[in-house]
Amino acid sequence: MENPVYITLFKDLGANPVPMGFGEMFTGLKSGIVDGFDLPAWVVPLTNLHEVTKFCAVTNHLVTPFTISISERIFQKYPPDIQKALIEAAEETAKWHDPK
Repeated sequence: MENPVYITLFKDLGANPVPMGFGEMFTGLKSGIVDGFDLPAWVVPLTNLHEVTKFCAVTNHLVTPFTISISERIFQKYPPDIQKALIEAAEETAKWHDPK
């Protein structure tokens, strides 16, 4: 990302950060212009970046907050057993995302 805080962070960690547009990432990795990236792990299979990378380092250097939301109108259309399952799945996901 072209973000001065991120660039400084990675320089301080000993890397040579190269800000690059997301749309250029696959080609940049494949051609060797860059040899790594900083993205959440769930993005990798959705963008096929696993095809052009060999290794992954989980650093947990950033926390990316996510929200799970549904409108009350839609939620109420589900039967009680599905509502209960949705609530339980959201609660379990929250524990996995931020295990305190």
